[in-house]
Amino acid sequence: PDGQTFAEFIRGALISELKIAEAYGETAPVQLSGRLNSIDAGSMSGFWALSMTLNSSNGKSITVDQRYKFEASFFAEPACAQAAQALMPAIQDTIKQFIQHPDFPGMLKG
Repeated sequence: PDGQTFAEFIRGALISELKIAEAYGETAPVQLSGRLNSIDAGSMSGFWALSMTLNSSNGKSITVDQRYKFEASFFAEPACAQAAQALMPAIQDTIKQFIQHPDFPGMLKG
């Protein structure tokens, strides 16, 4: 997406969400890093599968395995278009799972 790797795109989306929540700072005492463990799409079966791990410099980590479903098509062109349109909601839903995880607030504490 946007000429970026999936990992770069997801990183940008997470940073945007943290900025909106006023929980992001370039020089924050706690740093988060992430790893995109896997990403897969089934355009004809209608899913995005994402596995990501978020690590805090305070030693805590969270892994989210997400399977985001969307309406599929058996025809190639609409199936690919629907998969592309579903990518951003799949990423947003995965980020939401991180932020709503009960251990997430602890990842932000020094």
